[in-house]
Amino acid sequence: MIDESKLYGQIASQLKEERANKKISQDRVAEALGMSRTSVINFEKGTQRISLHLLYMYCELLSLSIHELLPSVSDVTAVSSESFDLAKEKLKESPTTRAVLEKYRK
Repeated sequence: MIDESKLYGQIASQLKEERANKKISQDRVAEALGMSRTSVINFEKGTQRISLHLLYMYCELLSLSIHELLPSVSDVTAVSSESFDLAKEKLKESPTTRAVLEKYRK
């Protein structure tokens, strides 16, 4: 399951970092995207979710490929403790795992 908070948080911090590295002001971004500076601030803090078309425009302004911006699924996937515990139990039941454990216990 995708952790939306992680997803938008990582996108937000990447946008802010790229903008700062390229010395582009939040005012310039707001003007280019047709929105308020407050919205840009909120995007960069991750408190406001950016629309897909605005994300593309933001990337274009930063000369950044959207592929460079988006995190991998594994970076934003939430693993529940139940799923983790179930995976650990399944791993313990594996004949291969048991054989490896037996080999190194000696």
